[in-house]
Amino acid sequence: MQKEKEEVSQAIAKKEAQATEELKNKAKAELKKYSEKELTQILSQATTDAQGEVSSVESHAKKNESSAVQNLVNIAKDPNSLSDV
Repeated sequence: MQKEKEEVSQAIAKKEAQATEELKNKAKAELKKYSEKELTQILSQATTDAQGEVSSVESHAKKNESSAVQNLVNIAKDPNSLSDV
């Protein structure tokens, strides 16, 4: 009788260990899937933000370039600009 109780206890412990391991594996898989989804969203948003920043920087650069060119043209047109040098 004692031997049967021990066998049953061992079988129950083994089943509990298997169930626990299965739950851990399932939880890890779900967490990985969730993490990948979240990272994809974060990367997508970061890409969109970076593209917006690049456009802004390019726009500023073009504006500054045309302003600089206009200043150089104005200096070149000014007959007194060479006398200051």
